[in-house]
Amino acid sequence: MKNFFYFWLSVFGFQLFLGCAEDPLLFRAGADYFPLKVGNTWDYLQVQTGDTINLRVTDTTTILARECWLLERNGIPEYWWKDNARIDRFYYETIFVNGVEDTIVTAWVPWIHIPLVLGESWDYQITQQKIILCDTIRTQLYVASWVEELKNGNYMVEIKVVKNRTSNTFGLYCDTTLYHESYKPNIGLTKREVNQLQEYLVNYSLH
Repeated sequence: MKNFFYFWLSVFGFQLFLGCAEDPLLFRAGADYFPLKVGNTWDYLQVQTGDTINLRVTDTTTILARECWLLERNGIPEYWWKDNARIDRFYYETIFVNGVEDTIVTAWVPWIHIPLVLGESWDYQITQQKIILCDTIRTQLYVASWVEELKNGNYMVEIKVVKNRTSNTFGLYCDTTLYHESYKPNIGLTKREVNQLQEYLVNYSLH
């Protein structure tokens, strides 16, 4: 009876191994697509200029009731948050009115859903408005993403950010930014292209 139990246990273990090999989603369970820990750094080569871009996790903070990470990209702050299902990026925008800077948009934007699955897509839309000097400024932000490619363990995600803003003072303003970002489990962002400007990972240090 004992040998019979171990026989079926070994069969089950072998089938589980085959399932992991055939199902990358199961095999990647628990992988970290963006290791956010204070002290982690990534260095990228900006292809068009030859410049080095350093991305560093510098601190933790709280924004809109979320505990998040502060990153600096060559000294410019970025704010990121993640859980087991997705990674969000904090989006904010300011404008100057009569020489005074005022914030018109603050929102957490779903950036990627995890674990990444080839062909998966998602989108997100928000509308915010603010009255400044009797002028109503209305901003609509639309983010559409999909996992377009899997190559050498890197998941390429296309992220399209469309912004429309209207106001009596400024009129209509439209802008589209296209991102292509590659993420590798337990390493993070390995390649980034923003409006055809390319950055490639050349060095990283994770703690």
